Amino acid sequence: MPVQLSPVKPLRIIIIRHAERADAILGSDWSKKSFDRSGRYIRFSEHLPDAYVLLIFSLYFKLSCIYSRLPTRSYLHHYVIDVPLTNRGRLHAFKTGKALLLNGYTADICYTSPSLRCVQSADGILNGMGRKGVPMQLVSYNFKFYDIYFQYNIGTRII
Repeated sequence: MPVQLSPVKPLRIIIIRHAERADAILGSDWSKKSFDRSGRYIRFSEHLPDAYVLLIFSLYFKLSCIYSRLPTRSYLHHYVIDVPLTNRGRLHAFKTGKALLLNGYTADICYTSPSLRCVQSADGILNGMGRKGVPMQLVSYNFKFYDIYFQYNIGTRII
């Protein structure tokens, strides 16, 4: 009797750059405009998230939600080093994940830079694929500000 082998999925590696980030749309001084003298966040553009924003949209006739929040940082300068995505960037990452899923691509493993924009992009793509449970492996050498990032303990705390 012949031994039946289970079908093996082909290995696919998908490399994706981060989605739209705040400084690319609003300029390099976006963080200076976003905080008052006491450090309170001021949303001066619709591209930036509120302190807590629930983005709800209909995609392929299904209601989907993305929670968008600007992470809390110890120093305002950390926003210059580690820039978040815009609301449109978060939505685009989610739609990219949906498009990949509709074309038969899913993720079993996710490697990402520890920079906030990359973590947010990976999170959006995984959510769009319906693969929220896939752990993200942070790969430090993928981040150009790695030394500064960990010297000042910036860290990505809020996705």
